[in-house]
Amino acid sequence: MVAGTYGVRRARGHEEEFRETVLDSGPEDVGLAPGTPLFPVAVNADRSEGIFLIDAAGQAEERFWWTGEGNSFFFERFADVLAFLHDPGSRAPGETLLP
Repeated sequence: MVAGTYGVRRARGHEEEFRETVLDSGPEDVGLAPGTPLFPVAVNADRSEGIFLIDAAGQAEERFWWTGEGNSFFFERFADVLAFLHDPGSRAPGETLLP
């Protein structure tokens, strides 16, 4: 993961496409309950990584999920995502919601 790989995009098609791919891949493996709503925050241009807002309805403290290219990171606040982008050593994000 390299800071700066996410650009601002106005078209939402690729974000929804990546979201569907993630949902089809079985996010239950990392502790997301089936049917948990995920809202794309950012998806890179080649649709290999994305950051989602999790609507977990109070089930977990983590509200943001960065996934793709074999990675899975959970963050409580968006500021934590940005800090991790700036300096990956500054945070130790959770890799699963499972106990």
